[in-house]
Amino acid sequence: MGKRLYICHTFYQVYVTFLKEFALGNTDKKEADIILSCTATDYDGLENRLEDCDVFDQVFTMDERIDNDQRLVRLKKDRGNIVLNLLQRIVYTYKRAKVLEPNLPKNLNLKSYGDIYVFCDSDPIGFYLSRKHIYYHALEDGLNCLEIFDAAHYDNRGHFGIKKWMSSHNLIHIQNGYSKYCLDMEINDDSKLKFQCPKYVVVPRKPLEERLTSQEKNILVDAMIPDAGAIRESINKAGGDCVLFLTMPHPKPEEIRKQICDDIIRDYCQSCHVVIKPHPRETLDYAAYRPDCTVLKGRFPIEILNYLVGVHFRRAITIVSTSLDGINFCDEKIRLGEDFWDAYEDPELHKYNQTLERAQSENKK
Repeated sequence: MGKRLYICHTFYQVYVTFLKEFALGNTDKKEADIILSCTATDYDGLENRLEDCDVFDQVFTMDERIDNDQRLVRLKKDRGNIVLNLLQRIVYTYKRAKVLEPNLPKNLNLKSYGDIYVFCDSDPIGFYLSRKHIYYHALEDGLNCLEIFDAAHYDNRGHFGIKKWMSSHNLIHIQNGYSKYCLDMEINDDSKLKFQCPKYVVVPRKPLEERLTSQEKNILVDAMIPDAGAIRESINKAGGDCVLFLTMPHPKPEEIRKQICDDIIRDYCQSCHVVIKPHPRETLDYAAYRPDCTVLKGRFPIEILNYLVGVHFRRAITIVSTSLDGINFCDEKIRLGEDFWDAYEDPELHKYNQTLERAQSENKK
């Protein structure tokens, strides 16, 4: 039986990888490798810290930013009808895998692994594994993320049944459990999902977190946060009445995100010091924009603060981030919901579930 391989695209996914490896209880044998794939995340030296933590055997990096390649761009145009579009998509599916191939880590033999775990198999690596007939396990992109955005159904709205059949025969690729070579898809909870997939396997995150030892918590903190002491100090300096604001990289215009930040602080953070945790894909410099707030540096997943002793907030607030579900260091959690964005942009730009329901309804006519 070969080693395990984890393919991650975000800090949160690395965090879940640690949880899974710790739960196996044999990390001292270093039976797993990990790939940090770059799509939109700056890992800020994480690969070096992973090499030093003595949990993984080999740490690889990979660049999956290939979708601006003109060989792929020209295959994404609307051809005017479902038949031509699906024929083009068959070509696109195989071409996307081929374009990725030169970017794979050198000396990496994917077929040598006993189990491959892929977070977000909608990225090119999912196409590559399917094209090479390599079986893998999928895992949800973020905690309970399918409740807010079911990417498989949204990206394939309209004639989903036909597309699902084609994916099951490896003609095209659909993520999140619909690929022929996806063995199963691990999710935290399926109780609120609109759509069920036969390959969903519920593996709750909470028990994996609750079983962590003190040593494992320290390993997590050291690997994920390069300056944990400074972060703890900056939070403690803020005093007792603190509100944590978890930002989102949406809407795209920074001026709108600035207005959202101002409005949330005005309406939900009165008489409290505000600590801002920017989303890992955030581009707005909140430290420069709101110097009156404490801005946490680093792209670590917010769950890591669970393991920093003494960190506590009166309230944590976000718009739609599901990471709010994974924290236990605050008295109150507020998720404003996607309707909050209605006042700042066209609702069609963020109401994914309603758009999907409308497409399904029109398809039945």
